[in-house]
Amino acid sequence: MSDITKRLFFGLALDEHSKTHIYNWLTRDVKTYRPLINKNNLHLTLAFLGNVNANDEKRYISYAEQIKAKSFALSFGDTGYWQQTGIFYLRPSGIPKQLDMLASSLRNKSHKLATYHNPFAFNPHITLVRGAKRQEPTVYNKMAPLNYKFKQFTLFHSTRIDNQLTYVPIQHFSLL
Repeated sequence: MSDITKRLFFGLALDEHSKTHIYNWLTRDVKTYRPLINKNNLHLTLAFLGNVNANDEKRYISYAEQIKAKSFALSFGDTGYWQQTGIFYLRPSGIPKQLDMLASSLRNKSHKLATYHNPFAFNPHITLVRGAKRQEPTVYNKMAPLNYKFKQFTLFHSTRIDNQLTYVPIQHFSLL
């Protein structure tokens, strides 16, 4: 068994059109002293897995391939802010049971494999700014709603490429 690990998470990827919609609004209508999240990294995390070895990565992939979850739609337009972490984010207007069940299943698998146990409840969001603890970003105009139907989820590798945090898709898994 190899000692090499990857920092992994399951998430919901957005298409280029949706990322551009969010990023155009961010650069036009939000003021923050902290840098914006890289446009290519915009996503919704389902389950953070932590540092995972190759054997556990295979177990996660095998598990995810067996999931029979239904596709679902989310509408984003409202923002939120967690002062203690300085995270400014987009939140969906509602949480369909399909999303909650998918995230719970993936998070529980992480706990069973003992790679990571998240002590916080699932709170779906798209992170826009990190580390803004001193001051919440100012929103001048609310974002026009973004409605998106998720038809797959993805296993991502969080890594640094050219000294920039990058989320590299490892494998996609279809939703019914």
